[in-house]
Amino acid sequence: MAEIQDKFTASRKSFLELGKLLECETCKKLAFNPRVLGGCDHTFCLSCSNLHFGKPCPICGILSEPNMCRPDLKIESLLKAYLPMAKFLGIDVTKTYENDAVNNNRLSDKFVSVTPSVATRSSRTPKNPVKTDNFASPAQIVRKRERTASLNESLNSSISGTPASKLNKRNQKGETQLHVACLKQDIQKVKELLGLGVNTNTQDNAGWTPLHEVVSSGNEEIVTLLLENGANPNIPGGHNETPLHDAVACNRTNIARLLVSYGADVNARNSRGLTPKDIYLKSDEVMKSALECSTIIPQPSYAERSTSRTTLQTIQLYVLNLEKKSQPRLNKLSRTLSFKLTSTYSSQVTHVAVRLDDPSNVTKANSHFYSAVLQGHFIVDFKWIEESEKLERLTDPYLYEIDGTLSRAPSDGAPSRLNVANQLPGLFNNCFFYLNGIFSTHSKDDIIQWIRHGGGTVLTRSPNPESISPGEKIPYHASPKSPLAQCSHFILYDNKARTQPSLKYNMSHVKTLSVDWLVACIENFLLVDPFDF
Repeated sequence: MAEIQDKFTASRKSFLELGKLLECETCKKLAFNPRVLGGCDHTFCLSCSNLHFGKPCPICGILSEPNMCRPDLKIESLLKAYLPMAKFLGIDVTKTYENDAVNNNRLSDKFVSVTPSVATRSSRTPKNPVKTDNFASPAQIVRKRERTASLNESLNSSISGTPASKLNKRNQKGETQLHVACLKQDIQKVKELLGLGVNTNTQDNAGWTPLHEVVSSGNEEIVTLLLENGANPNIPGGHNETPLHDAVACNRTNIARLLVSYGADVNARNSRGLTPKDIYLKSDEVMKSALECSTIIPQPSYAERSTSRTTLQTIQLYVLNLEKKSQPRLNKLSRTLSFKLTSTYSSQVTHVAVRLDDPSNVTKANSHFYSAVLQGHFIVDFKWIEESEKLERLTDPYLYEIDGTLSRAPSDGAPSRLNVANQLPGLFNNCFFYLNGIFSTHSKDDIIQWIRHGGGTVLTRSPNPESISPGEKIPYHASPKSPLAQCSHFILYDNKARTQPSLKYNMSHVKTLSVDWLVACIENFLLVDPFDF
């Protein structure tokens, strides 16, 4: 044993450091049967997780619901690889590991997961705003990020030799390793990738997720694995088809029931306006029963998951209409609180700060404001920065979030941000626009930019109503009972311009509307009813 220790000194030192990263955050023993509370990425052994679930995390203070507690597959996989190698290198983990294992096994026998109340998408539980007192300090979040990065690096080099940056690398079709493994129905590879923490919700060039691929093949085991590891069953793929559309179309009754139990929306509309309920045979009572089952396994909000991964190191803040005299002060603050302040607006921006008390009311005159809404950026009142400066730490941004109308955002978040976080189509998905005449209120370039940021298409020629079939494409964000439910083509004009369109269409599939309507849609993040007729 002494010979091994002398021969592999560097390796032994590295594994001793790795062992520290595998410890429970509370008891500092190896995290046997590791779990995360759900609201953050901190890892605890089973015994300690039972003490903390449903309460604020003792490390960062982020509150987690009891039903969000789940196994930490990264740590579990790494432990399996670590223990035999540590033993070989003469690292004594027996006492620490066995004591931890005994305690956790005893608790595991008694452990009963909390049964959550039934919830559906229509009655989604609003996100509980995190209290300022419980919000993580910059140092705590940075430490958590460093620990997670170290674990990812160690895990990938120890088990597969694959750097973390390559886990989600795409091929020419936009497919990740998980896409390919699902297409091949390679269960072992899927398990390995999930253990490494691969993103389960990536979309290929056609918009399909790994869940789409495996649903159509009918592999229920892999579907279950993906759902258990955070796959979102409501991400639309090509033609806005969700995995539930695929399950019903392929007559996968058990998978359809499983998807609904994980919150799949039975009323989601594809590009033709059809829901999963519309495409099954009405004589199929089994499928009807599957679609009518309740959500019995509520998952934490996918939007919350996406936002929770944003740390101080990834925040890029853009201040709308920033005064030059304030620039040095904010530069200093950005260095103190470790976020990036950018003077140029781009799609890489994550947070946009606006002054609600601006007496000149120039916020909406800045075209970047509407782009920020359409791209789902976190838009906050400038008071968030001022309060953070006073406390010398970034306070909870949810308390200062605003929406496109410059009003306080709903408790569960601004609709535009949640739309992007949930990987749903843009506001103008399946909408085609032709800009008629001269525009002075807003520049034509700005309008074109907004349309593209919203996922719409700009036409170079005025549409011919007779060559367009009503219902050929359904706008994703139009309500089924809205006058725009069948409308896919829009002719926009400036109602303040001298020259007005000589002919204005008010057909079910083509409408001529002022640009003010487009702005109202952006502000409300909704295809509002036309108000020009």
